[in-house]
Amino acid sequence: GARPNDPAFDNRPAIQAALDAAFSKGGGTVDVPAGVYWMTGTGTAAHGCLRIRSNTTLRGAGMGLTVLKLVNAYNGELTGVLRTPSAEQHKKIQIIDLTLDANGPGQASGTQMAFFCGTSPGDPPTTRCEDIRLVRVEATGGKGSSGYGFDPHENVLRLSFINCLAHDNQLDGFVIDGCREVVLDGCWSWSNARHGYNFITWSENNVLTASHAV
Repeated sequence: GARPNDPAFDNRPAIQAALDAAFSKGGGTVDVPAGVYWMTGTGTAAHGCLRIRSNTTLRGAGMGLTVLKLVNAYNGELTGVLRTPSAEQHKKIQIIDLTLDANGPGQASGTQMAFFCGTSPGDPPTTRCEDIRLVRVEATGGKGSSGYGFDPHENVLRLSFINCLAHDNQLDGFVIDGCREVVLDGCWSWSNARHGYNFITWSENNVLTASHAV
């Protein structure tokens, strides 16, 4: 039911239905062919646009080829074009070969970001998301007071960013917030209005290799 390259069509329900179907069967891979898939938010900031759960892989055709993009003039609060569900524990998630675009230039107000994972701020370390892997994922267009590209946030254990890109976000490209055993390898962060990489809130045992900030 998805329809790429049509700014007037909301692809969120169709792609979410595919992700939910994979999760309901115990896991699987959702392939998204090349194209720009325009989406609205749900209207609730903590729900973001799309939610991915345990044992699920979301795979595109490549960065810049498969683009999940927030519609113009979505001026509400949006914590993630793609995210794990708020206040839920999930594990074994992969996101591969796609672009997440919060479309900052298309928004006049509000706060939007490209990617979020974690449970809830203030949860104990034992309540967490685990084993999340992003490979060749681009995050751009974060806007407003939480205008991040990638925002893993309280609590995430064993998270990998491999050859990922973050650029043109209003705050940080990558913010590692309350996360442990994070690996960033071969990543680039540029033209963000604040930090390239920001490690905060008791984040520990993290490794940054072969990565660059401009």
